[in-house]
Amino acid sequence: MHLGRSMSVIVSGLIAVGVCAPAARATTPPAVPGSIVNSSVLPSEDLIDGAAEGYLVTYNTTGQNGRPALSTGQVFVPEGTAPPGG
Repeated sequence: MHLGRSMSVIVSGLIAVGVCAPAARATTPPAVPGSIVNSSVLPSEDLIDGAAEGYLVTYNTTGQNGRPALSTGQVFVPEGTAPPGG
């Protein structure tokens, strides 16, 4: 009978921890894949041929393990006017 009381205390403790953990995480919004975290203008010497502007972009994505991750890439805007329709 003494063993039964010990088990109920352990289970109660696990339930209490499980109930508290989601409330703490709820204050941090989830990272939405594709959302921009940071961006900066690339210096003209780092632009590729034909680019009028360039940006270094850090954004949220999903990693190989299925968990949120950060990724970085470069975006180049070509010289000239955009064609009709974009």
